[in-house]
Amino acid sequence: MKTLFVSFVVLFIGLPSINLYGQDANAEKLYKKGVEAYEKGDYEQAMAYFVDAIEASEAFVESTFSYLGKSYYALQKQDLGLSEEAELEEETTPEKEAEAISEKTDGTPPETDIEEDEEADDSTVSNLVAANSAYQGGVAAYKQSDFVGAIQYFTIVIEAGEGNIENAFNYRGMSYHALEDYSAAIADYDSTIALDAKSHIAHHNRGIAKQNLKLYNEALLDFNKTIRIKPSYARAYESRAVLYYKMRDLEKALKDCDKILQMDANNANALRLKEKLEEESK
Repeated sequence: MKTLFVSFVVLFIGLPSINLYGQDANAEKLYKKGVEAYEKGDYEQAMAYFVDAIEASEAFVESTFSYLGKSYYALQKQDLGLSEEAELEEETTPEKEAEAISEKTDGTPPETDIEEDEEADDSTVSNLVAANSAYQGGVAAYKQSDFVGAIQYFTIVIEAGEGNIENAFNYRGMSYHALEDYSAAIADYDSTIALDAKSHIAHHNRGIAKQNLKLYNEALLDFNKTIRIKPSYARAYESRAVLYYKMRDLEKALKDCDKILQMDANNANALRLKEKLEEESK
C-alpha cells in the first residue's frame, strides 16, 4: 500500500512543495480540519486538507503524511469494493440462504432409503452453514485488516463449494490486493467474473490490480467494461481518469473528470486532477 500511496500523491498533486516562510498557523488550521474530515469519514476532503497543510509548512509533514496515508488507505478499501458493502452482504440474507438450501433438493419425498437421504440433506445444510460462517469470519477479518486470516476463511468457503462463493472469490481477491499480491488478486477476480460476468465491482477491482502491474491496456478494458455494466459507478470514471493520465492521454482524462463532476460536483479527486490536467495542457 505504501507504493500505491506515494504514486497517488505524486499523481494528483505532484511532490509537495515546502513553504519555507513559516505559515505554521495556517498549516495547523488545515491539519485540524483534515483530522475532523477524517473522523467524519470524508476521506477525500481530509486528503485535500492534509495536502494543503504539507504545502503550507514543513513542520506538519510527518504527522500529516500519517493521516494522509490512512485516508488514502480508507479510500483504497472503498475502491476495492467496500463502498458496495451492502450489495455484497445482501447475498447472505436468511432468505437467500433458504433458497440455496432448497436448490439442493428437488422438494419431492424420496421413495427409498429415507434415512440415508435425510442424512445427506442434513450434511448439505451443515456444509452450507459452515461455509456461511467461514464467509462471515472472512468479512470480519478483512474489515480488521487481517488479510492473511481473511484469505484463510474465504479459501474454506471456496473449497467447500457452498455458500457465497462468488463474493468469497472477490473478497479473497481484495485481500490479496491489499497484500500487494496483484497476480493472485487478478486470478480471484477472474473467478468472480466467471461466476457473474456482470459484476461491475470485480471488473473494476481487476482493472485496479492490472493498473498496479502497469498493464495499462488491459486495465482500460476492465474500466470500460465496468462503465458499460454500471454507467453510474463514479469510481470507475475516477480510476479510468487516473489511468488515462498515466497513459498521457490528457484529453480523455479531462473528459472523465468532467463526467465525474456531473455526477458529483464536489468530488475532490476529480477537481484536483482536472486542475492539474488543465495546467499541463496549457
